[in-house]
Amino acid sequence: LSFDHVLPILDSIIQRGGNRLSHIQFPHISRAIVLGKYPGSSEFRQFVTRYNEIWKKRAIGCTKCHANINACGSNAWMHSNRWMHIFGIQFNTCYGCTRHYCDDCASKVLVDEKGRVDIQMLAFCAHCQKYYCADCKRMERCQVGIGCDKYVCSDCDFMKECSGCSWKMCGDCFSERRGSGSSRCNKASAFCDFCE
Repeated sequence: LSFDHVLPILDSIIQRGGNRLSHIQFPHISRAIVLGKYPGSSEFRQFVTRYNEIWKKRAIGCTKCHANINACGSNAWMHSNRWMHIFGIQFNTCYGCTRHYCDDCASKVLVDEKGRVDIQMLAFCAHCQKYYCADCKRMERCQVGIGCDKYVCSDCDFMKECSGCSWKMCGDCFSERRGSGSSRCNKASAFCDFCE
């Protein structure tokens, strides 16, 4: 279906009183409309504004603490800053189970099975651009990029290991550090800042 056909259908759903719509996921190409690369960007921005207004009227309880998410300081359900690459991405919601989390519970840091304290309850995968809770997807955080701190979900094969210490790094940090590799096997290697 064309984006021009989908948007009016979604609009009619959210305008209906009592609708139970809990999640919308737009593909990257549709979200790129807002950046002015395609016609119709103003209609999409207006839709995101209406969508956020509908959600503000609902009393949505956080999955963990049961507090009303709208009363906890969350002012939007879908990123609405049109200059950001995350425009049109629904947050506070896990893309796997569609459970909702307040900002405090979403950013709560958990301890993984190795005792590392680096996993958020609800984290954003920098590769597929989806939010997942810790119950639905295993998330790994880039450990070597200075100021990077990107998370990547278990479905995205975007994490690489440092050739020296096996610390995980996202594909972006790996590309920045990648060496020429061995001429025999032609495998590229990369080292974290500590192993260089």
